[in-house]
Amino acid sequence: MTVDQLISALNYCGTAIYLPSQFSTEPRNEKVFINWGKGARIPQPHEVTNNQILVDNPLGLHLTPPGLGLTNLYEEEMGISFSQIDLDDLTKTLPKVFAEDLEIAESLEIERKSDSVCFRITKHIYTDLCQNNASADCDRSLYCPLCSSIAIALSRVYKKPIVINRLQIAPKEAVLEVSYRVCEDEHEFTY
Repeated sequence: MTVDQLISALNYCGTAIYLPSQFSTEPRNEKVFINWGKGARIPQPHEVTNNQILVDNPLGLHLTPPGLGLTNLYEEEMGISFSQIDLDDLTKTLPKVFAEDLEIAESLEIERKSDSVCFRITKHIYTDLCQNNASADCDRSLYCPLCSSIAIALSRVYKKPIVINRLQIAPKEAVLEVSYRVCEDEHEFTY
């Protein structure tokens, strides 16, 4: 609710860009950048600080993502930092953490495609939250700790900014499908 109030008050409805750890001065404290206008570039690491919320160049918000605590919990449960593994390792270990260890979801499937990484999550604990934000005008990943936590995990694995390409909610089946994309050029980003 706080994120929604802040974004609405400032009229920010841009894309959420999950920044990797090199954009933060504190370990395991990544940020999400929400641009104000289309075609904005991603801020460079030296242009933002952990305490800075409003960023002038490029114009946007620099916030703690709602899934940061969950991502850190996944790592604690797995006993390893995502920055020390690759996508194949994540694909093998994260589904067990979701379904068995933390019981966040009934199942988690991860599929690598040519330009994205797709997650299919069934019967997760945030189903009600997803349904309530299904009609949000802004990037809905900002309201979902689950979508956000996965984006942060991917930013740690790839060490690059991550955006959500597509988010689909099937409330009756309690299925969430999210497609993430790695930003290969972290200084410019056009959408």
